[in-house]
Amino acid sequence: MTNRTLPWEPPNKQDIEALPVGTWWDAISAPTAVADRALDLLGDRSGAVIQDDTYGKTYWLIGVDTARSWCIRQVRVLTELADEGTLLGVPPASWVTGHSLYWRVPFRLDRCLTDTQPLRDALAQAAREILGPKPDGRQLCYRCQLPTDEPVPVAIEHSGSVAGRTVYACPTHARDYPADAVTQAAAMRRALDRGRTRWRPPNPSPTRTSMGRGGQPSTTPRAARLAGRPAPSARRVSGCCAPMRRLRGGPGQGMPDEAPP
Repeated sequence: MTNRTLPWEPPNKQDIEALPVGTWWDAISAPTAVADRALDLLGDRSGAVIQDDTYGKTYWLIGVDTARSWCIRQVRVLTELADEGTLLGVPPASWVTGHSLYWRVPFRLDRCLTDTQPLRDALAQAAREILGPKPDGRQLCYRCQLPTDEPVPVAIEHSGSVAGRTVYACPTHARDYPADAVTQAAAMRRALDRGRTRWRPPNPSPTRTSMGRGGQPSTTPRAARLAGRPAPSARRVSGCCAPMRRLRGGPGQGMPDEAPP
């Protein structure tokens, strides 16, 4: 059997529930880009898969204590440790679409756990193909300025005729790195050459003059015209499937395993 049967199913039928890893199953976390390729390689050998679009993570459920020795770039093994536990947000079995957290490969009792050896082989190959060659040694993250054992090349700094310098980021900050400026400029020039982008000079006048009552000119500042419009509200969306950690021996509060910056 490539997929293992488990006498367990998501207990909550209405909403996401945080469940401890290491009780019924352990979990494997991978970035969505790597997981996409791994799922292609696995085919029908994959068990149930949870997709978290908020954090860009994909989760497989595996047998307890079957993957502690894994070492694959940007792939995390979520398991119970001696001094702490980890919680994983699990959606209802019926959530297969229409939610940011859902079952990408639907949950079934006869297709729950994925065998670890095929999964490990698929993730290792996917990481090599998607992330490219592994840089030698530890590198400094451009943002947090901390050394990382899993550096991700995010850009090459261009300085004329001098050879470019590779910019690295840790996995947490790699997804937030802005696009390469030289690449953006080249794309904009191509768009201008094709006539897809028209340049418009900025309006130097911040006011608009019209004829008011009695034939007198009236000046209406733009800010006044826009004052009646509500400002767009900033909204922070927290991930539901971020692994939550709790320390044993106290009512510690959970926090995301890889919180967004």
